Amino acid sequence: MSLQQIALDFNPWWSQSGAHAPHVPPYRRRLQQVLLKQVTDFSTRRAAVLHGPRQVGKTVVLRQIAADLLGQGWPANRLAYFDFSDDRLGASPVHPREVVSLAEEHAPSQEPIVFLFDEAQYIEGWDRYLKQAVDASREQRPHRYLVTGSASLDLVRGGAESGLGRWDEFLLEPCTFEEFLGLRSRPGERPSEVFEREPQAFEIYLGRGGFPEYGRVEAAQVSLREVRARLRHDIAERAVLRDLFRRGMDLTHIRDLLVYLTQASGLQLDPRKCADDLGVDKRSITGWVELLKGASLIRELPLKTRSPR
Repeated sequence: MSLQQIALDFNPWWSQSGAHAPHVPPYRRRLQQVLLKQVTDFSTRRAAVLHGPRQVGKTVVLRQIAADLLGQGWPANRLAYFDFSDDRLGASPVHPREVVSLAEEHAPSQEPIVFLFDEAQYIEGWDRYLKQAVDASREQRPHRYLVTGSASLDLVRGGAESGLGRWDEFLLEPCTFEEFLGLRSRPGERPSEVFEREPQAFEIYLGRGGFPEYGRVEAAQVSLREVRARLRHDIAERAVLRDLFRRGMDLTHIRDLLVYLTQASGLQLDPRKCADDLGVDKRSITGWVELLKGASLIRELPLKTRSPR
């Protein structure tokens, strides 16, 4: 399938009069509203980079922004969404510049286009491109860019230097309890009313970890065991196998380390003992821990005291 056809599949509003973004959940998270305002604020040329763990709803946020823009009357030919992880793209990487060129063909005027680029970690040198694109927008067409990607060292560190003065970074995490209630709300229903209707909601929230996809699922439709199995596969397995595999890492030992750290959650890590237990070099442990932190699979807690009391 050609790149043009894939782009048209992502953006049916380019060629179909009255076409809108795919159906999206009605509840809007707080950060979605912040990002919607950011991409339509032409007082600044800064782009936005949204990162976070897998399955926290980054793609849904992009699709909601597309739906809201079209619903508010934003010209359809000046909105472009593209998912760089799409399987139809094959092994050949697609450069964002190609997508921009296709979008500009459908919007030949010099008015700005809002670009929603999903899964930026699949773009080689994404930070260099975005830096150039933002700089060019200050002199040429003032395009707007919102880029998302699963949290990784490639994404976060890659943009640390290039992003200075060019884009703002936003972190999307699993839902707060209030957002979780919002996902389960009926039209016009406040979070407090959801809690009154579902007194077991907090237990469900803790069991499912605040991930939006499972927040909307009724308890009778899927068991807690099934939810946790899916989360292990979608988040831990895919992050390890897809994100870290592309870096040429030792997946077997990294998987073992993830299990080791999960079992010792909340305890102080001794890299030397951990290395001895896993039969690897201490220096490898330190590097792998940074990778797992970058993929948002673990988080470092500050040490408050060394005393058990």
